[in-house]
Amino acid sequence: MPRKKKTAEPVFPLEKIDPNALPNIEDIGDYVEKALRRIYKDAYEKYVIRQDTQRFLVLPPRYLHLPPALVSIQSHPRNSKKALFVSITRRIPVTSEEDFDSIMSRIPDLIGCSLEIMKRPRLRTSEQTKLKYLIIGTRVHALSLRDFAWFLLILSSVIIRVDDLLLEIERTSEEVFTARDHEESMEYT
Repeated sequence: MPRKKKTAEPVFPLEKIDPNALPNIEDIGDYVEKALRRIYKDAYEKYVIRQDTQRFLVLPPRYLHLPPALVSIQSHPRNSKKALFVSITRRIPVTSEEDFDSIMSRIPDLIGCSLEIMKRPRLRTSEQTKLKYLIIGTRVHALSLRDFAWFLLILSSVIIRVDDLLLEIERTSEEVFTARDHEESMEYT
């Protein structure tokens, strides 16, 4: 008689989380606000807009030039009053492949990145323009928010670290642009 193979049991057995055991959306909203206040301190009112209990818009210091971060709380599909995830995302317009590669090489490993290409029709022609966006973000499970220091690390990485990175890229591209203009003007004089 053939022997049955023993199957290894998973180290962590799979079990569904009871949606009622998850924290309330209002509590997580207050938790996110507390974290953002810790990051921005006295400038919280200047850079953070709480749109409702589930959405925060975080403006970077140069918000006319850089895209905002969106912090949103997603509810559980079976109980809309319970929080399941906190999503932190940035949607950054990218003009060239060099910008995309430069940004991607400097993003911390904790953060996910993807490239979104949208086609938009041009006015009065049948041509389409390709708009490229770098989507930077992460999703944090509501139960993992018990570690406040870890949540601050993730939140500040997507918000502050990406702001610094974008300002650095903007500054270096302006320096290259200015140097190129200066060289061309030197040729013609």
